[in-house]
Amino acid sequence: MQISVFGIRDVGAAAAACLANEDLDDIALDANPQKVGPLNAIIGPIVESGLDELVQGGIHIRSLKATSGVRRATQDTDQSFVWVETPSYPNGNIDTGYVAAIAGQIGR
Repeated sequence: MQISVFGIRDVGAAAAACLANEDLDDIALDANPQKVGPLNAIIGPIVESGLDELVQGGIHIRSLKATSGVRRATQDTDQSFVWVETPSYPNGNIDTGYVAAIAGQIGR
């Protein structure tokens, strides 16, 4: 099964690396090239214990790839997971703008 992971930050980066090491082909996607570049260079895009090793394993067995191209990520995969930021407003409500934006891109 091929999976795309949208959002290469705390949860998304760890999830993509773990899925890649479970014999699932996955594409990690982020609009920020500063997250995509390190992942493809076999470096975890965030500081997380053990993440670099998981990324290295996924890249080594060629089951983990990173891109900023939504079209590639959605056309080449069977399932997509969206792990993007949902920051809080001062009143405690959640800003779902990032979720709506990526959902719109996936839909196109």
